Amino acid sequence: METFKELGRVLGILHSKLKNNTDLIEQEDRFSLEDLWKQTKNKWKDVQKQFDCSTFTASNFEELIDEMATYQNIKNTFIHGDLGKWNLLYNSPKVYIIDFGEVRKGDNHLDIAAILTSMISFDLSEEFTCKYLRAFHEEYKNYMEDSKWEKLQKNIQLWILRGMLALLLYSSNKPNFIESVKKMIDLELKLSNIICENFI
Repeated sequence: METFKELGRVLGILHSKLKNNTDLIEQEDRFSLEDLWKQTKNKWKDVQKQFDCSTFTASNFEELIDEMATYQNIKNTFIHGDLGKWNLLYNSPKVYIIDFGEVRKGDNHLDIAAILTSMISFDLSEEFTCKYLRAFHEEYKNYMEDSKWEKLQKNIQLWILRGMLALLLYSSNKPNFIESVKKMIDLELKLSNIICENFI
């Protein structure tokens, strides 16, 4: 619980400080959804039936890409851009964010989606997941007012979708790719359901 409070505090401070920063130079998103889709569209057709469930059904996939692209193009602050647990350092009780090589203009909810999807285990119970989400959110809002559950839920979908397509682009092992993507989809389903049922 304390770790999620600290994550909310640190990320809230970061976003609030970056929101009106005029010294940073905006850079391109190396993994933009549109570019990923152009590069993986044909590959996706070969594997999509493996994931024909929930949000990522074959029938609505291109519509989903278009919808998620609108969320990706929201730019309300500078964001870290690659904020998974791989870019955190822990020195209890403090958490430090590192590796700012992907900093760019974007939606603060994408950073939140990235950090939460990498920190919350699929095996965690719904009760504890709710507690961790609430602890993060309450602390984050102390520093950055723009924090909406609906936007977070959409950005979780966006983050998972980007991850799926990036994995498809760079993976050479089809069985490992399929297993990894199924886990990503399961996590997206879990978090989306919990957010919709408890916070929206």
